[in-house]
Amino acid sequence: MRIVRACARLGSLAAGMLGLGMGTATAGLTLTVEAPGVQQTSVTGVTTEGFDGFSRGWTGSLTTAVGVITSGNMQVNAADQYGAAGGVGNYLAVGGGDSPTSLAFVAPQSYFGFWWSAADPSNAFSIYSGSTLLASFDPATALDGLSYHYKGNPTGPFLGADYGEKFAYLNFFGTGGTTFDRVVFTNYNSGSRLELDNFSIRAAAVAQPTGSGLAGVRATPEPSSLALAGIALGAAFVFRGRRRPRG
Repeated sequence: MRIVRACARLGSLAAGMLGLGMGTATAGLTLTVEAPGVQQTSVTGVTTEGFDGFSRGWTGSLTTAVGVITSGNMQVNAADQYGAAGGVGNYLAVGGGDSPTSLAFVAPQSYFGFWWSAADPSNAFSIYSGSTLLASFDPATALDGLSYHYKGNPTGPFLGADYGEKFAYLNFFGTGGTTFDRVVFTNYNSGSRLELDNFSIRAAAVAQPTGSGLAGVRATPEPSSLALAGIALGAAFVFRGRRRPRG
């Protein structure tokens, strides 16, 4: 897990829903989770990729319905106790180590969701707009926020399998006009994999985020957008900005 250190002196405001301030109190990213057992988004008007149309095995690139995925260490696996929504078809597995897997969306998006199965604290995600890092996912914080009801595979064929790990559908919503065009997935444990399925995107902003608020994102807004009076902080957000030169 990579930690983003706070380098700017910031004021904070309590926020009931996790929000990221980027110049206004409403702009940023909100993270929610679907109810236990849910393996697809509850957001309407989305485009979804379930990986069932791809050949199984190791691959360096996939052109999907949501964008192009490239990696030096990923494979398409058949349904098993660790992944594949519904317990059938395929899922995407990102190998361990520092080799990142990058998903470049077909266009800037306001929403991205995916099923995070067999969740591991070494699983990391980073969300970008162009070359700008908007936020990094903190898997340990998110896992702590998921109740025991998320433990074990919820699908019929593998119901209850892998009970030591949690399975959850995560939603990332851009708010206040925030959009993103790339997500980077990394699994820092060389002995495990990051299992993913049912990628869903939506370009249009979602007026009312669905799911329950979940901590687990560390935000890094542009230094010029740090307006202290207008920043709404969720419990799991840590901000980074440039240090002022010493006078």
